[in-house]
Amino acid sequence: MAGRQPRYFQLLASPNFGGAERLALAIHDELVKNRPGASHLIAPVGSPVAAHVKDRGLAFSTFHLSSLVSGSRARGLAANAEVALRVFSLGPRL
Repeated sequence: MAGRQPRYFQLLASPNFGGAERLALAIHDELVKNRPGASHLIAPVGSPVAAHVKDRGLAFSTFHLSSLVSGSRARGLAANAEVALRVFSLGPRL
């Protein structure tokens, strides 16, 4: 892994677009300014924050927030595993 640049993931955990999401997008913008592909966004499917990211023309992945916060342990575990596998499949990371 020597010589590889780290890749960062911005998990936009809230479905709403607020201060934390603005900060995550600012970090993303700064990371990719000089090194395209240095950061990857992950947003809740069908959410206002996902719509904002899409409107900006940024590449991103989605996850099902309702599954992550489900009262069912099995559903929550499966959803967390899905997000983790998606991140691991996106290549080298920090």
